[in-house]
Amino acid sequence: MFLSSTVTHSLMYFVTSSTQVPNFPQFVAVGYVNGLQITHYDKEDHETPHLPEDDRL
Repeated sequence: MFLSSTVTHSLMYFVTSSTQVPNFPQFVAVGYVNGLQITHYDKEDHETPHLPEDDRL
């Protein structure tokens, strides 16, 4: 006998783009799974994607 269940997850990306704003990056993107940040990119810092060590994922 096999048991299965459905699990709902959410995936959201927030992207901001700007021009000529002093001390503010021109492009920022942040990704979330189930409300936990999984990735961040800032055009100025060139941060790389990461996955948090969290059992909820």
